[in-house]
Amino acid sequence: MTKPFKVFSAGKPRAVQQSSILEIKDLGLHFQVNGSVLPVLEKIRLAVQPGEMMCVLGPSGCGKTTLLNVLAGFLKPGTGQVLAHGRSISGPGPDRCVVFQEDALFPWLTVAENIGFGLKGKGLSRRQRREMVDRYLDMVGLLPFGGYLPSEISGGMKQRVSLARVLILEPAILLMDEPFVALDSQTRQEMQQLLLSLWKRFSHTVVFVTHDVREAVTLADRVVMMDKNPGRVKKVVEIELQRPRDPGGNLFHRQCAQLDDLLQSR
Repeated sequence: MTKPFKVFSAGKPRAVQQSSILEIKDLGLHFQVNGSVLPVLEKIRLAVQPGEMMCVLGPSGCGKTTLLNVLAGFLKPGTGQVLAHGRSISGPGPDRCVVFQEDALFPWLTVAENIGFGLKGKGLSRRQRREMVDRYLDMVGLLPFGGYLPSEISGGMKQRVSLARVLILEPAILLMDEPFVALDSQTRQEMQQLLLSLWKRFSHTVVFVTHDVREAVTLADRVVMMDKNPGRVKKVVEIELQRPRDPGGNLFHRQCAQLDDLLQSR
């Protein structure tokens, strides 16, 4: 029987376990805008466990993407500390790969060439690279499309290519910035299920930014609810619905409604 979900206050985060793969300790960040200081993130405290699917949810302007960029190593903390595998993040690393809103594929390379691009310089033979690319093409359902250019495939297919391109690098952590936001409803649901199946297969740690409550409930083990001005953790909600989750079920709808209430409350 499915248990009721739990809500953790931002002021009382769950205890950080020694096995935490990501730790955010009192993270703060500000930008200089027209000579003024703009606080963007304030006292973010989180711990992400290996193999966890965590969604970051909140209104526009709350710093979701900025937080992801700090985890990726694209931005440095202003205050506090961010750790991956117990070590301070000083820049991008092969343990952390990012899937963006835009597919960011090389338009002059084929689907297969885009997926295999990151394998160059890894000491693999051409045959080994081809076999790996074919395997990941098959995983994301694109084996017949390896010779196509990005301009010749749909938006959903491009995001499948983007996903395969990072998975083939075997990162421990996937950082995903609203990767399905531009897709139609049916394709978006298909991509969510594909992500869940690959996550179950590989046990990656996933931090997934979204502004969609249903997407968060579909995917997450925990949802980090953020507030803005400046961006901070408002609540952490543990989703205890059993998998596979029924999007038409009463418990699913009740969970969505309670997240909606948190999103709208001040």
